[in-house]
Amino acid sequence: MIKAFYINILFWVWMGNFLVAQSPDINCLSVANNGNVTINWTPATGVSGNFVQYNIYSNASGAFVQEGSVTNLMSSVFVHAGANANVSSVDYFITVVVNSGMSNVELPAADTLSTIFLGVNNPSDGTAILQWSDLDDTIDSSNGDYYYIYRQVNSGAWILYDSVLISDNNYYRDTISICSANFNYQVALNNSEGCQSLSNIDGDLFQDLIPPASPVMSSVTVDTTSGNALLNWYSSSSPDAAAYIIMQNIGGVWSIIDTVYGYNNTTYLNVNSNADLIAETYGIAAFDSCWNGNPPAPNTSPLGTPHISIFLKSTYSVCDHQITLKWNSYRNWNSGLGHYNIYRSDEGTAYSLIHTITSGDTLFSEVVDYGGNYCYIIEAVSGNGLDTAISNVACRNARQPNSPDFAYIQSVTVEDEVVVVKIHPDISGTTTEIELFRSEDGTNYQSVYTESDVSTAMVYEDLEVNPSDDYYWYRYTVRDSCENVILTSNDARSIHLSVNADPHTMVNLVQWNSYKNWNGNLLYYELYRSVNGEYDPSPIAVLSPNQLYYEDDISNLIGTEADGYFCYYVKAVESVNVYGLEETSLSNEACASQKTLVYIPNAMVVGGVNNLWKPVVNLIDVNSYECRVYNRLGQVIFETSSPDQAWTGRYKGSQVQLGVYIYQVTFFDGAGKEYDYWGSITLVK
Repeated sequence: MIKAFYINILFWVWMGNFLVAQSPDINCLSVANNGNVTINWTPATGVSGNFVQYNIYSNASGAFVQEGSVTNLMSSVFVHAGANANVSSVDYFITVVVNSGMSNVELPAADTLSTIFLGVNNPSDGTAILQWSDLDDTIDSSNGDYYYIYRQVNSGAWILYDSVLISDNNYYRDTISICSANFNYQVALNNSEGCQSLSNIDGDLFQDLIPPASPVMSSVTVDTTSGNALLNWYSSSSPDAAAYIIMQNIGGVWSIIDTVYGYNNTTYLNVNSNADLIAETYGIAAFDSCWNGNPPAPNTSPLGTPHISIFLKSTYSVCDHQITLKWNSYRNWNSGLGHYNIYRSDEGTAYSLIHTITSGDTLFSEVVDYGGNYCYIIEAVSGNGLDTAISNVACRNARQPNSPDFAYIQSVTVEDEVVVVKIHPDISGTTTEIELFRSEDGTNYQSVYTESDVSTAMVYEDLEVNPSDDYYWYRYTVRDSCENVILTSNDARSIHLSVNADPHTMVNLVQWNSYKNWNGNLLYYELYRSVNGEYDPSPIAVLSPNQLYYEDDISNLIGTEADGYFCYYVKAVESVNVYGLEETSLSNEACASQKTLVYIPNAMVVGGVNNLWKPVVNLIDVNSYECRVYNRLGQVIFETSSPDQAWTGRYKGSQVQLGVYIYQVTFFDGAGKEYDYWGSITLVK
């Protein structure tokens, strides 16, 4: 605002022209330390030849008084000694005195300015409060946009310390960062003429009572070599920070674990960390070098926003061939979380990026190959991309339990008319179950037995089949821990034997099917025969693996006690196989009866050549033999149970009378069939 001391309009004629003149503008007012004021202005124009002097006026007590004059038109500076502008603001204006040719005329002032008066307040809280007055004029663009704050510490050099927008209400708060010192301040305002208005100097003894700003954590990452937590943070925004307090939240309680000294030291490795086993929470505070209070203690900031390390866990699903990663979220970056990068190392190779998760998900799964070793690291990236944090290393061996190498049916044999299956499993691998199947045609199989307790020697007795009727096929499957069928055994077939008796040739035709399938070679077949219910320990024949029949001529047994009922079984013999086994397989037992041979004489000559009577019998059960001779009265006059005993024609020691007698011969054959022969005997002489 322009204050006019007086208004005069002066017109005069000079060399035939009408000229207008005015007083100069004040450019700046500078207050010295002792309160003197240096006034700077732009010399007046339009008064050449008529200039008399500049009059300088001040107002410190409510009325303007002239403080002096300057008679040099080109002068632009005046020092007002004793202005006491260090006590209060002082107003100034300047006028020009010109000679009109008739008298001296004092032109009105162009503007009025006031010195900038600065007051510095000490609220004893570690800050200095600066407030100042404006130049007593409209602040326009010629004065620039800023007030500049100069500061002096303990009579040292003045430095430009900060600036304040002109629109900020002439206020500034300085945070003291020196423990204790005398601080002086001065405010400056520059104009476009290159002139600077300076306020008075004011200050006080100030102490740093404000703790430094809390440090901002940049990351808590895990050192992949040691598994320890590595902390990174930005230097405190308070330059007086002298050290950083490292704190860890353990069991819900914050504990100081160490102190890092040095403003620019912003990393810390916790060698006692377990960040490879759990997620760990850390926070950092800062303190300066100033001690205050009773007892004295440094100014310490609040704990900064804590960060939690990333703990990565992995699981492996054997049956799905899948590794699943899960980790805790990384939080508390100012810019938020940008994304997660997933890195993988295969068999110790360098880590490579395999996936990026841009959402907040903390779960990832992938299908891997069996047998591989896989290690993973999660990298969290901040929203602005400037900060990263990595997890611990999580490794997985993608191997399932060793699978068995083979599945083998050792033999299928018949014992006591029961099919017995001998299973030879590989117990060096993990088998959760074997399942045995049976077939009657070698093609269509049905399950007959399962077993989860797999041992070296396994035997299954199939009670639901009749080996005398037919042969049977068997195989089994092996399931692993994922219930997958991983092996199928060989197909093994039992031996079925049959016998047909030819009564005309006295030959028993024995036939059987071949044994299937051994790992070793089938060496030969041994054929065994029983006579009167007892087997000879030695085979009656040893046959090549290609011969599947045998004609057993039993005529040589006529005249012996052979009962005519013959049973057979065959034994297949294997060579040593790759499993170190030498197996045998027995067939069922098959039997056949040859027709009994009976000749009974019908006469005997007493005292002649045929003086003995005896039935001739063969191929019967001699133990069942009974022979009787009856007289006409039905009395038994001869009786024997031995086929070798003959009747001599005597009864009770005396020769019986000539004539006709009745005989009865009974017996059973080897198959248990009963025979009963009746007839007559004629005794002649």
